Amino acid sequence: GVASGDFIYYIPIYNGVSSHGLTARYDTTKSFTAAGSWEYVNLSTMNTGWRGFYGAAANDGSVFYVPYQIIGTGVHGNALRYQTSLAFTDAGSWDFINLTSLDARLNGFKGGVAAGDAIYYVPGTNGVTFVGVTARYDASPAPGASFTGSPTSGTVPLTVTFTDSSSGSPTSWNWSFGDGNVSAAQNPSHT
Repeated sequence: GVASGDFIYYIPIYNGVSSHGLTARYDTTKSFTAAGSWEYVNLSTMNTGWRGFYGAAANDGSVFYVPYQIIGTGVHGNALRYQTSLAFTDAGSWDFINLTSLDARLNGFKGGVAAGDAIYYVPGTNGVTFVGVTARYDASPAPGASFTGSPTSGTVPLTVTFTDSSSGSPTSWNWSFGDGNVSAAQNPSHT
């Protein structure tokens, strides 16, 4: 399992005999024995490939399930993400990528580690031999554009100074003012 915020998440595993998609979470702010402290969902009812994981890693906003093995089909690369701000039992709170679509060797991992904004999937076995391929996912939020301009009115010609207030720590800017003029400055002015 893995802890994130007030919750402990229990991950559906492949135990060498069978695999399933039942996952649960416990709210640590409530009594351990109270039924209302627990939620569960069968992930394999949302997608038949969402089962047989090997642990998880968590950052500030998500829990990442580590792809491992499904009985009868072998190792898989279905990396699953639950967005912790959304309802645990809602299918829309979950998304995935089949890592083998990026590289056929990205499957059968033996763990996951969160380090800053990155999630690392630890290499394991593909069921026959050791696989030495590590997968890294950049979990940092995408920048969200936001800005203000001042002044917002005045006499022509009016020079407006734009102030960037974007989220997600952008590192470059591409302003287009609609008259053919552009700027790469973080806080440009335009007349």
